[in-house]
Amino acid sequence: MRTPPDLIQGYLGATGATAFAEGHVMTCGTVPAIGGIRPSQHFEMELHDPVLQRSLHHRYEVQVLPEVA
Repeated sequence: MRTPPDLIQGYLGATGATAFAEGHVMTCGTVPAIGGIRPSQHFEMELHDPVLQRSLHHRYEVQVLPEVA
């Protein structure tokens, strides 16, 4: 397992950035999901903070590439 500072440094080095821009977030590992995680053509999630009553929403589409042997 890599440490959070190592993961952040890897991201910054790959993008040429010197720091995360305001509003960026990095998730590591598997975020618990109601109903589990299954294959799909898209993924959508929400992280909700009940104390501050705010949420983060994220969605992406999956493009399946041909298998190359």
